Amino acid sequence: MIILEEVSAGYGDHVAIKDITLKFSHPFFAIVAGPNGAGKSTLLKVIIGLIKRRSGRVSIFGVDPEVDKRSIRSLVSYMPQSSTVSPEIPLKVWDIVASPLKLEGIDDEDAVDEAMKVVGIERYAHERFSKLSGGLRQRVLIARALVKPSKLVLLDEPLSHIDPKGRAEIISTLHKIHKERDVSFLIVGHDLSACAMYDPQVILLNRKIIAVGRFSEVVKPRLLAEAYGSLLYGEGFVFMGEEHG
Repeated sequence: MIILEEVSAGYGDHVAIKDITLKFSHPFFAIVAGPNGAGKSTLLKVIIGLIKRRSGRVSIFGVDPEVDKRSIRSLVSYMPQSSTVSPEIPLKVWDIVASPLKLEGIDDEDAVDEAMKVVGIERYAHERFSKLSGGLRQRVLIARALVKPSKLVLLDEPLSHIDPKGRAEIISTLHKIHKERDVSFLIVGHDLSACAMYDPQVILLNRKIIAVGRFSEVVKPRLLAEAYGSLLYGEGFVFMGEEHG
């Protein structure tokens, strides 16, 4: 089980998320959606123990991420937003993808090759990260998160800088891994259309939980308007008051 009970967290005087209660049974496939500044990235960082919560309880497969960081590293993989990763990293793609294994003292070339193949970057293995386009850099970071056999994978905006066809391919790949390997995914994303056909769990967030449920249950004009602050809609289309909508 992945359990958060009445969790609040923030930075200085700023409260990023407040009274968050979530409970998912493993394996699950879930999307976290909401406007900029809604606390989506903070939620992932609390789950992995990168940010200390101010209140509440977190249990990831029975482990408190603030207490047992070693166990969390073996259970959870995390991809940060690409904007937090320097594009000038002086490393080749293969070395970046392999880095989580190297940190654990594991030498598994097959796992690295497979992770790159899964996201379609195997031909760039020996290219420098700094020479790649924004979309390819995203794929490298996704491969890095998939390279070790984790039970839970946290991805922070993995589809940014990727064209619509590429987004559909990546979501399809992640959902296939979820089904075939019993891996849980918690994905921060703005483009909900890319995952609609899989009817994933959706967490609508704006500092607090607006709604949780299946895509078909949660992606409704009233709930979107509450999460994003403004909304115009008509027959067959929705405009959200958010540049990523």
